Amino acid sequence: MDVIFHAIHIVAGIVIVVILPGLLASYIIFGDKYIDYIERLIISISLSLVLSPFIVFIANLMQIPINYFSIIAEIGVLIIIEIAILLFVRKLMK
Repeated sequence: MDVIFHAIHIVAGIVIVVILPGLLASYIIFGDKYIDYIERLIISISLSLVLSPFIVFIANLMQIPINYFSIIAEIGVLIIIEIAILLFVRKLMK
């Protein structure tokens, strides 16, 4: 049972850190129509691999200690901000 929980924890962490921030950013930047799914996946991973360390770097400059909880909280705040921007932009487009 502990192995299953650990595997779920790893997969969820990969999705949260490596895919989700870039996916939301790609929808903010490109919208729905300009790129297909493979391009969006590649761009999402690339943007996430840039955004996640950048957020941790900025937090380190603000003297926030780097640990598991702070990294997840910072990326969570980034995801919430991206969702708010995406909803705001989509509401303006209607």
